[in-house]
Amino acid sequence: MELYIRCEIEGVGPRKEIWEIPETALKEAILNAISHRDYYDKEAKITVELFKDRVEVSDPGGLSSAISLVGFGTKSHSRNPLIFGLFLRIHMVEQVGSGIDRIRDLMKKANLPEPVFKT
Repeated sequence: MELYIRCEIEGVGPRKEIWEIPETALKEAILNAISHRDYYDKEAKITVELFKDRVEVSDPGGLSSAISLVGFGTKSHSRNPLIFGLFLRIHMVEQVGSGIDRIRDLMKKANLPEPVFKT
C-alpha cells in the first residue's frame, strides 16, 4: 500500500503537494508515539502500518497512568519529557496536549473519517 500524494501546479510557481492523509496529522501521530512510548520495554517497537482504508500508528505502553480515559485528548503527560522537550526546541511540536485535537481537526478539514484512538 502506498500513501498517495497529489500535486497541483498553478502558473510558474512550485507544485503544491496534497497528501491523501494530511501530512501534519500523520506527523503528529508519529511524534506522539515517539514521545509517549514506554522505552522500558526494549523489544517493543513503534509501528506505522498502511492499509487500504486506514493508517495505524501504535506505540508500546498504552495510556500513561497519569491520564484517565476521560482526559484522553484534553490533558497531556509525557512519559518522556526529555524527548518531548527536544521536539519542542526544534519546533517539531507546538504545545503540550494539542496533538490529538490537531489530528481530529485536520482529518475533518480534509473530509476524512474521524480518527479512532485505542488505548
